[in-house]
Amino acid sequence: PALYGGFLRTYNHAVDQSIDKKQQRTLARQFKNNNEVFSAFRAHRMSRDMAAQMVDKEGNLKSFDRFRKDVEPIADHHVRQWLRTEYDMALSRA
Repeated sequence: PALYGGFLRTYNHAVDQSIDKKQQRTLARQFKNNNEVFSAFRAHRMSRDMAAQMVDKEGNLKSFDRFRKDVEPIADHHVRQWLRTEYDMALSRA
């Protein structure tokens, strides 16, 4: 939920800054609807890509520090607590 919400806030902020909602209310609403769908897919994809980095080539669980280093290219930001939450969530689903 936090990842999705972060994406959605960012994209909706761009809509709010770019479109005059009084004159183009329908267009702004359509963009925001599309932002919801795109944010959901982006969060799902990022979570899946990150979960795939939890194990090494032999199938052994990586330490959090190794996982953090391996997902840095995937993550848009490197907030340790957020990464820890993603790691723990993916681990609980495995």
